[in-house]
Amino acid sequence: MRTTARQCALQAARLIAPARLPPIIPNGILPYESVPTPSDDKSSLLTSQIHDYIDAKHKETQVGDIFRDQLGHVKGLWLSNPGNYQQVFEQEGEFPKSMKPEAWKIYNEDNKCKRGLFFMEGNEWHTCQRIVRPLMLSQKSSYNFGIQLESLANSYVESWGKRKKLRNLEEELYSYFLEGLMVVVFGRNYEGKSKKQIPRLVGGVRGLFTESARMTLYDPYSARKPGCPGHNVWRKFSSSMSGALSAGEDIVNENLKNCESGSLCANLILAGLSISDVKRILIDLFLAAGDTTSHSMQWVFYLISQKLEIQEKIAQEVKQVRGCIHSFTSQIPTLKGAVKEALRLYPVAPFITRVLPHEAIIGNFHIPAETLVFMSTYTSGRDERFFSQPTRFWPERWGRRDSNKQVGVSHPLASMPFGHSTRNCVGKHLALTQMYLLLSKVLESHRVTCDNHEYIQYKMRLLATMNEPLQVTLTGR
Repeated sequence: MRTTARQCALQAARLIAPARLPPIIPNGILPYESVPTPSDDKSSLLTSQIHDYIDAKHKETQVGDIFRDQLGHVKGLWLSNPGNYQQVFEQEGEFPKSMKPEAWKIYNEDNKCKRGLFFMEGNEWHTCQRIVRPLMLSQKSSYNFGIQLESLANSYVESWGKRKKLRNLEEELYSYFLEGLMVVVFGRNYEGKSKKQIPRLVGGVRGLFTESARMTLYDPYSARKPGCPGHNVWRKFSSSMSGALSAGEDIVNENLKNCESGSLCANLILAGLSISDVKRILIDLFLAAGDTTSHSMQWVFYLISQKLEIQEKIAQEVKQVRGCIHSFTSQIPTLKGAVKEALRLYPVAPFITRVLPHEAIIGNFHIPAETLVFMSTYTSGRDERFFSQPTRFWPERWGRRDSNKQVGVSHPLASMPFGHSTRNCVGKHLALTQMYLLLSKVLESHRVTCDNHEYIQYKMRLLATMNEPLQVTLTGR
């Protein structure tokens, strides 16, 4: 980890300054109060428009790459320069903390729910992530079941090819990614009746994110009380959370005793985790997996549907693939670039968050301990300083030149679809493997066209999604 002279000065000041005195700020560093603050009236700002508001603020010359603001009940520091992101990661501490929706934390407290990795902190998180991360992020996690994952992709594409017109793509993608997770978590012979829980899980997760977004407009502590503002929203949120957790728990309970050797579940037990810890980790994996990857995959289909020449190039790549899944991803650069472009232009999580454990220096400013930081990757992912022709869907930008620099990318942290550092997404490798397999199977045998009559817009629902269902037609080659 690199440590700048300014950070050293700050650390030294922290050691010698009595806690009761104001913080000692190194020379040349501005106090937090000097960070620009927009003066806009945000009373009519919709949760679905937050990314647009933040993006516009970052582009204002008087605010720029760094500003502080309050949206609803949330105060924070907003960044859009990957150089500042790097400073955050260097000062995030041994146990990085991210923001958890307040309503989720209150629900967990009220219902005495112990949750998975996302909600863990400190030593508990550190211990569990050291076990889970290598198992999930290792290529073996999906390669062990590569034949089953490929067979799963084939079955969906075969079904789609018979119907041609897909009008409920989001829900089918939910099912595809959740079934893939079941294969890796439990093994080849996961309980068939668990598939019947998928619609219930999907309904709960959809409602959960919709109502969570609405809850950001209210104080969740008071919204729990009948007659208080937001109480009806709280009831819907609480019901959705309970439904999603119950469906996830049923899936785990049905398969826990029969998980296959080599599966994630079996490996977690072998690593010494208690059954209760294994269950809560797996339940939260199921809650997180379907929503994020299904939305990302829709954007991939939407973007390639408008570029037939890219579809043809990918189809040719896929036809040239030789060998098994272990070598598959090294032979499909355009396909991988198309997925990266969709994740860059339409990140499911447009803001990566951290809570700074200590005083820190970000940019030219002194930032107090416990400040909530938002890294605006939606904005940096569309910034011409970091991406050539930033609004263009250009899969080839991710290719390497002779100098080993990427063709159209100048900073690797400007797009972070799976987060960064030890708090990144543990399902990254599985998600990408499933996306690559599905897209390759579709384009190997079909062309994709979009049937939506209007331009599809990006909107927030706690996570980012489409403003209307994507409708596509598959035409055989």
